[in-house]
Amino acid sequence: ANIPKRYIKLGSTGKAVPGVKIKVNERNDEVLKTPLPENGFSPEIGEINGWGRNVFMGYLNKENETRDALTSDNWLKLGDLGFLDEDGFVSILGKEENFITLTTGEVISPFRIEQRIRLELSCITQAMVVGDGQDYLAVLLTLQTAQDRKSTRLNSVTSRSRMPSSA
Repeated sequence: ANIPKRYIKLGSTGKAVPGVKIKVNERNDEVLKTPLPENGFSPEIGEINGWGRNVFMGYLNKENETRDALTSDNWLKLGDLGFLDEDGFVSILGKEENFITLTTGEVISPFRIEQRIRLELSCITQAMVVGDGQDYLAVLLTLQTAQDRKSTRLNSVTSRSRMPSSA
């Protein structure tokens, strides 16, 4: 599809479709840290909320559940933390329960760190940031390896020749 560049930004989820509004409810209770764009933009990180006629009108005959799903001004709580950049693109950092809290009180989104490692280092197939309740973060990595067919074939022949015959 020929989509104009004003609707695309790598690393973001995109912009809200026409008829839908997106806002971020700022979180003042925690310090969220995550690798952000190098251009110096410092976003307001918080819970992403959506509003529109086609978004959510409530649960049928379930007022308590509807009240829990909406903010006081009837915006739908989407359940993800993220931010809006200066061009109006939404970037999602993840669900709150997936964040890592260090003993220093910092709350860190592991998703962007893991994503950046996999993008920057082509030899890494998987990356997992750990450290919840610790003083520092650590990363568990899985390296991409190539199997040497010659040595594998040689080892299988050698192991067969060592096996006792059952005759």
